[in-house]
Amino acid sequence: MWRCRMTNLNVTTAADDAPHSAKTETSAADETVVHVDVEAVDALRQSLADGNDAEAAPVSDDAVADAETGRNTGDETDRDNGDAAGAGDTEVTNTATGSNENAVAEADRAESEAGAGTPGLVQVARISRRTADDSAARAEKLRAIKESSRASELRDAEAAVAAPGVVTLTPAEERELRDIAEGEDDLQALRKEKLDEKREQAAMRQARRRVNDAVPSRTLVQRPTYGATRGKVYLHVRDTYAFLLGREANPETHKGYIAGMFAAGKTMRTLVQGHVAGCPYATWYLIQIEEGMAKIREMVKEKEAQAQALVEAATPVRLEPFTSRGPAEVPLDFAASYGFHFADILVRYDNVLRVLQSYLRQGFITQDEYRAIRNPLAKELRRLFRLPQQWRFVGRDAVLQQTNPFLAAEHDMGRLPQEILDGERLPQLV
Repeated sequence: MWRCRMTNLNVTTAADDAPHSAKTETSAADETVVHVDVEAVDALRQSLADGNDAEAAPVSDDAVADAETGRNTGDETDRDNGDAAGAGDTEVTNTATGSNENAVAEADRAESEAGAGTPGLVQVARISRRTADDSAARAEKLRAIKESSRASELRDAEAAVAAPGVVTLTPAEERELRDIAEGEDDLQALRKEKLDEKREQAAMRQARRRVNDAVPSRTLVQRPTYGATRGKVYLHVRDTYAFLLGREANPETHKGYIAGMFAAGKTMRTLVQGHVAGCPYATWYLIQIEEGMAKIREMVKEKEAQAQALVEAATPVRLEPFTSRGPAEVPLDFAASYGFHFADILVRYDNVLRVLQSYLRQGFITQDEYRAIRNPLAKELRRLFRLPQQWRFVGRDAVLQQTNPFLAAEHDMGRLPQEILDGERLPQLV
């Protein structure tokens, strides 16, 4: 006697042949633990292999159908018990059913009802199932992915041929369907299937006429889908690297909060969504951020010229910009384009500091001269990265009606310019 655990397996044996030593126990966790006699299992395997028509135990038709089409749920059995099953040389065959989740659920319920109290029927219920909502969500996602890969010409052609009367069945096709149909319901199903097939063919022909005739049909369903934009930058100076990480406020050391580039880039997605949803403050903040980025880029040009003049006055020796032995490789993956612009500004800032670092490390310039160029840029960067986190959503109706939430937002975020309320100014990067 040995013990194994099986999942979603129905086996119907003759009631007279099932030994009393083979019993089933169902746990509260919706699993079935089966105590199996080795000799009984071998006899059952031999019977199934030889295709013997053994007289089955009295079970319902649904239970027999379910036993013949047992569905594999994909759950793995316990490894220790699986090894024991392998030692006993027991073979288990799980047959996968179709993708119809409702039919699967009905089959599982039929299995449970038919197996209760039926001699010789080893019933193992499903341990886990995807809910109907999960299945519907997955199906919708797959449908959207498939739809996005179809050429616009094909989608337009499908819409054109979907109109009633555009695609019809010929009299010969109608007669053929009536000859093979087993009833009116079957005829309707066959007619719908045939019409769908003809519509697909007609749509493909129309789509090919809208492009070059030489285009293969499969190309019309292989349009590249939308994807994410990714990139990377390399930073050499630790002063720049600190702006990636940011800093939490520390009252003990009297150091304030600094929003890093990643925190700012992540918040920009919400800010852009607020603008799309009609929040006037989101629009205004996006414009302020774009103005802040333009201001920093102009400052970088000024500081580059200032740094070059400083080092030329300090020494006639020309040093290469400082290069780290192990620069920080920063992956870029932002949902909003503003994050990539933040990275661009940081690299420009890093390049200015690299020029100064070489001369600072060799003693040609002082720390005060270095800070005089670095600190104004750092101050603007801190303000820029902090700005997205100071915004909160206020609906346009609340702004127009001067509600209490709007008045509180106006106190915290400032008075909206009239040109923003009138829609005369819009952000450029959305």
